[in-house]
Amino acid sequence: MNKKYLIILTGGTFGSEKGKPTTKESLVLHLKKMIKSLNINDFEYDIEVPYIILSENINYNYILKLNNFIEKKINKYKGILLIHGTDTMAYTSSFLSFNENISKNIPIVITGSNKSAFEEDTDAYINLKHSIISLKFFDKENINGVYIVFNGISEKEKTFIHLGSKLKKITWHGNCYETYNMEKTNYIGFIYKDEIYLNYDNLFNKIKFFNYKLTEIDEFKFNEQIFYFKITPTIQKKEILKINKNTKIVILELYGSGTAPEWLAEDIEKLVKFGILVLGISGSKGGLDLSKYETSQKLEKAGLISMKNLFLENLLSKSVIGLLNFQNLENIKKYLLTDIANEYLY
Repeated sequence: MNKKYLIILTGGTFGSEKGKPTTKESLVLHLKKMIKSLNINDFEYDIEVPYIILSENINYNYILKLNNFIEKKINKYKGILLIHGTDTMAYTSSFLSFNENISKNIPIVITGSNKSAFEEDTDAYINLKHSIISLKFFDKENINGVYIVFNGISEKEKTFIHLGSKLKKITWHGNCYETYNMEKTNYIGFIYKDEIYLNYDNLFNKIKFFNYKLTEIDEFKFNEQIFYFKITPTIQKKEILKINKNTKIVILELYGSGTAPEWLAEDIEKLVKFGILVLGISGSKGGLDLSKYETSQKLEKAGLISMKNLFLENLLSKSVIGLLNFQNLENIKKYLLTDIANEYLY
């Protein structure tokens, strides 16, 4: 078995240089210097760069390319450290989490930085250091899955560990992530003074009914198959009916526990008759409870499917995987409602 770890660089703020384009060669060289300066023992590694891109430019075709790249590497390494931009990290982390061909076979730690690794006051060093420490720990303890390790401030503060299937970026600075929609904590562990403290209960609550192989495709026409609407006072009746003829999933972000204008139930009923899955999420923390109000009950009766405590980032990724692997909408629905990687953990 390979004794090495794999570091995958995709660019992001971590790999950007002010005033000039970042090259693969300069980034790899700088990363090697950073790792050497951290003085971490027993860490042999390779570095691969499938692409360099700012994360705001990432779409699901880039995520699919990364997914397929990782699938070809998982049997060659003990663990993977993925360096990724912060803006779309949650979409990538949830996608990789839901691909059991990856998440059940190897530990993957994802990190990035709020400031470029080439800047003097960067948070890249502390994020990188604690990500390597975490990766080695997960490997030693045989903990597979996808996790985010991010500090964003300094070594004097805690570095938090997050669940890849429930990651959400809540601010653009500092410790900018949460393990979202959790009742008691917004993280699953932390690192302080290079020591790891984990809540193990959050790591081993797997329920798996599916055993599938992700389809390798070159392009996913995302906008033709999934539509997302946020309910606001500006949205008009029948507006959600103006969708592409190829649409298979409509995601509705509702108010609070699951309320919306009364006329929405009629529109949902029409979408369901068109053979479209209509999924509901909450625009607030805590998830949906369609039993709470009469308006919500009407939405559910019309055919709205409550995605409970899922949210936009992880539901989008799970929906893409569902569409890639199942033709029948009933199978897609069953898959979406099945806890694959602790995404329903509360």
